This record gives sequence, C-alpha cells and structure tokens, in this order.
Amino acid sequence: MTVRWLDGFSNLLAGLGAASPKTAASGYVIGCDHAQVEAAYRTSSWYGKIVDIPADDATREGRIWQAEPEQITALEAEEARLGLWGKLRQALIWQRLFGGGALYMGGLPGDPSTPLILDQVRKGSLQYLIALHRYEVSIEGRIGDPLDPYYGQPQMYRVGAARLHPSRVVRLNGQRGPILTGDSSQWGDSTWTYLQDSVTAADAASSVLAALMLEA
Repeated sequence: MTVRWLDGFSNLLAGLGAASPKTAASGYVIGCDHAQVEAAYRTSSWYGKIVDIPADDATREGRIWQAEPEQITALEAEEARLGLWGKLRQALIWQRLFGGGALYMGGLPGDPSTPLILDQVRKGSLQYLIALHRYEVSIEGRIGDPLDPYYGQPQMYRVGAARLHPSRVVRLNGQRGPILTGDSSQWGDSTWTYLQDSVTAADAASSVLAALMLEA
C-alpha cells in the first residue's frame, strides 16, 4: 500500500491548499495586439498621456550646445532643417507605444544596404530623417559575431522594397529587450505590456464614477 503525505493547509470542500489550489490554473502570458494598443492610445483617458508625456519632456527643450555662437546657430539651423526634434518625438512615442521605433538617416554616402563609412560623411551629407515604427520595419537575420560593432542587431532592415544597413538606422527599443522567450525581431516591450491591467482598471473606474454621478 502506498501512503501519500501532504504538508500544509488544505480544504477539499473549499478547494484550498496543495490538494486543489485555486491558483493552480493561473499563469502569465506575453502578448501584445498592436491594434488594441493603438485603440487604447487613441481612446483611453490615461494611456495616451502615459505614452506622450515622457517623449514630450525629452524633446520639448531641445539641447543646450556648448560652442561658439555661430556654431550653435548653424547646428540649430540644421536641426530645424531636418525636423529633428519632431521626428525624434514621434520615434520615442512609437518606442513606448509599440515597443520599438527608429530613425532612418537618409541621403548619406553609399548604398543604403551597405555599412556607412564615417570618413565619407561631410557637411550636408545627411539629407533627411524618417521616423519609423516597428510594424513597418521587417528584420533580416541577426549579427551574431561578438566582434562586430553591430552585434545583436539585424543584418538588414527592410522598409518596403528598401534594404537598410543598421549603421544607417537609429534604433529605439522598447522598455526591455527580449529575454529567452522574446521574439526574433529583437525589439523591446510596449508600455502596454506592463500597464494594461492598471489602465483598464482606471478607465473602468472612471466610467463607473461617471455613471454614478448621472444617477445622483
């Protein structure tokens, strides 16, 4: 005869304890529907502010240059020509909203699919910037050589028919990079991954309070 020993509190009728814990079916999943995230961003009382405010704070004042006055004037004129702060703000919003954003540096010397050679970059070489979010950028491969300065990054980004080398893309990952179960794109996580329950509860509470006020 086999005798089983159970250590700890249990109540079979209530379904409590080690014999039949109510939490046995509980678990955690990782998933983020970008359509739902966009809907929350556009309609939630709180989530749009949660995403936008840090990006606004990071770009509102620009930067303080330490240089000669004529150099500062030239630098600020170049930032204005490129629309740097507005495009960086948009990329930061997409970084927080979707878990990844990027800035493509267009017009630099060489084919966009080849590594950028810094010695060839001259004044005016950077012709334009494009803000991108992770869902309009596809990934080709991954650089696995730890001696490569772009180790861990994609071998190539693809936007439509264009292939872009990572040296020509400023990548903005989400809150955390993937761990063991992360997706192969190597982007980070949307803030929605961490805040979904709290934002949903806050919006539900606001709706309930509004209904109670109308009843009152």
